[in-house]
Amino acid sequence: MKQAYTHETGLAHCYLEHTQDRYWYLSSLSVHNLYLGKGYGKSLMKDVLADADRERAVIYLEVRADDGNGLSQEELVKWYLRLGFENCAQLSRGLPYLQRFPR
Repeated sequence: MKQAYTHETGLAHCYLEHTQDRYWYLSSLSVHNLYLGKGYGKSLMKDVLADADRERAVIYLEVRADDGNGLSQEELVKWYLRLGFENCAQLSRGLPYLQRFPR
């Protein structure tokens, strides 16, 4: 099952796939370029994390920077770590793999 979240302003969006019981794959998170660094992504992720905690779900993702307009891959990893994700592995494609267990 796929699930979309949108910030109340419409400036940030993320998409999750419920891959198996209590495992959610964060397939994308985006913030409008003019509003990067203003807390919209963090605010949206707090809603996602609250739902995951309520459902006792693990969230996992591959970190990849898209187009160079936002954070670098290294900065993205640090951003997710501050949200409580843990660095689990480096995938064969060279992408960091992170996960967050429910609180």
